[in-house]
Amino acid sequence: TQNRLRRTRSGSLPPSGRVVAVDAFIYAEHSPAELRTTLDDPRVSVLEGTIAMNWAALADARPSVVLIDADHSFAGVVLDLALMIGLCPLGALVATHDLSDRFPGVQAAVEAFAAAGVIRHVESADDLALWEIIGRPAWLIDPRPELRTDLPDDARRWVPEIVALSGHPGSETERTQDT
Repeated sequence: TQNRLRRTRSGSLPPSGRVVAVDAFIYAEHSPAELRTTLDDPRVSVLEGTIAMNWAALADARPSVVLIDADHSFAGVVLDLALMIGLCPLGALVATHDLSDRFPGVQAAVEAFAAAGVIRHVESADDLALWEIIGRPAWLIDPRPELRTDLPDDARRWVPEIVALSGHPGSETERTQDT
């Protein structure tokens, strides 16, 4: 993963571009610090955890390239993808790691987004796949999708509400547990 991201960084990323790598580092053979050192570039942010957990750091981001390698459950990947699609402009690239039979939740989530016409496969190398964001349908992140058929460019204003509704740590509302 580090070498592939390094190629992205040194390749065609424009000076105004931004790369966000979100990784839980559960299965990683490297530490967050090692990845930051490898990707030493002010346009690259390495965040430990999930997208929802790092929402405060991402709320103003408009990344050109995103690596998602955090929660490997179907629900976790769906939430991470939906939140990043709310932040990224159309045409941005999303790399998903661990797209393999070993992680059926990752496979099912990515396949669902592709089948819905939200992302388009660009290329793959081993268990890392690169996708282009080709759609941001209202039903994906707008809590009131019946109000519009497509999200406006300022769709980011809806995403904090989705994070809050998710109940993820770092969100404005916490899950209540039955006792």
